[in-house]
Amino acid sequence: MKRLSLLSAAMVLASGIASADMQVVATDVIGVEGPQIVGNDLYYVSWAKETVNKWDGKNNSVVKEFPGCGPTGLTLTPSKTLFVACSADPGTIMEIDLKGNKIGQWDADKKGDKLAGGVNDMVTAHSGAVYATLWGQATKLPSKVSGKIIMFSPESKTWSVVAEHINYANGIGLSPDNKTLYVSAEVGNVVYKFPVNKDGTLGDMENFAVLGALSPTQYTDPWTGPDGIEVDRDGNVYVAQWGGGKILKISSTGELLKVIEVPGSSGTTNIAFSDDNKTMFITAVDDSSASIATGKIFKVEKQ
Repeated sequence: MKRLSLLSAAMVLASGIASADMQVVATDVIGVEGPQIVGNDLYYVSWAKETVNKWDGKNNSVVKEFPGCGPTGLTLTPSKTLFVACSADPGTIMEIDLKGNKIGQWDADKKGDKLAGGVNDMVTAHSGAVYATLWGQATKLPSKVSGKIIMFSPESKTWSVVAEHINYANGIGLSPDNKTLYVSAEVGNVVYKFPVNKDGTLGDMENFAVLGALSPTQYTDPWTGPDGIEVDRDGNVYVAQWGGGKILKISSTGELLKVIEVPGSSGTTNIAFSDDNKTMFITAVDDSSASIATGKIFKVEKQ
């Protein structure tokens, strides 16, 4: 028998995680993404219906419709408001209260540059700073590598560019100590990391994980790569694989720890953890290649 490489052995050990205990808490959500826990409620978005929604543990409801936004991400601020990432190009970032009333809106960074390509995902730091990804040029070859990370200053209430040249910037997450920022580059199927400086700016971009080397995707299209990112209290990085129907749990050192299969899905979009860190919520579409991306939200014990 041919001897397995260390990488192949790790892949075998990490695969085949059962998902039978997953509970479906929302169905038929077209373009489901952006899960965000707020107390006992789960907020999420439909990028196709252009709504922010809420599941209160029993029922799902529409909080507010935002025509022309194409929402793909949410993040909770220290003031218990939500920032909404609008993926419509050029992008917009809105701040809303928990009832959906708009508090603020930004259509450009502090230099006056539009949020080109649309805003994809966001994460809030302990300081109140917010990091957001800009997709960049959302076309296939030839195209510029123009994805960016922008940072919101809670003092100046403005956004500034803190990283550039990310190949279709998508999901984003912070380590528990807020010293490392992770971002997924959808083209190339890779996750990068950045050291976070004391002033919130970012150091040089580093490779964190080449996902194709850890676990194969369902499709060979190099434009189909990682989507949302969530980091748990232990520093493990959970990466939703668009076109993969699964979530990869990766240690802070880049080791694949677990593959979490999502039943009946070919496109996971994001993850959120409950406040007690015992439950995870997964947003996923049934068929990532479909023109109408109908999906579900799963609730499962954190793995």
